[in-house]
Amino acid sequence: MSRTLRLLGCALLAALSLSASATARQIPSPEPFAIALTKATLGGNFGAEWDAYYPAYKKVVTRDRFIACEKKNAQGMNIKVRAVQSEGVLSQPAKLPLLGSSIVDQVKLAVIYSTVPSTQDQATEVTVYALWTGTSWTRVMTSSDYSTYKAGGCP
Repeated sequence: MSRTLRLLGCALLAALSLSASATARQIPSPEPFAIALTKATLGGNFGAEWDAYYPAYKKVVTRDRFIACEKKNAQGMNIKVRAVQSEGVLSQPAKLPLLGSSIVDQVKLAVIYSTVPSTQDQATEVTVYALWTGTSWTRVMTSSDYSTYKAGGCP
């Protein structure tokens, strides 16, 4: 009888273990989201950058003002993106404006680009802060950007 109970207990633990790992695998990696967002932004599609924000942040800055700020910041910058690759993801707790404590995925990206008209490649590193909503990845706003937008300015 005790051998049967032990086998049943082991089978139950194994099933729970498989169930937990299957659930954990249901959240997709934020890397494709971060890469697509970075390519769009560096390509001048600032609307895509605003669209990716977590909904609460869209109430802090309108789409039109966000795009105007981003265009102002990018003025005179003429680059051609050659490659964007993930260097890894770091998940850690963070205190976010409007959202409080959450787990945020920091996706570090290596960006290879050239400045037009040069063809010489240059490299830089970009970090995208992503938050899983339960159905999709969204972008979160840093505290300094939040404060600046809330005050009516451009970061």
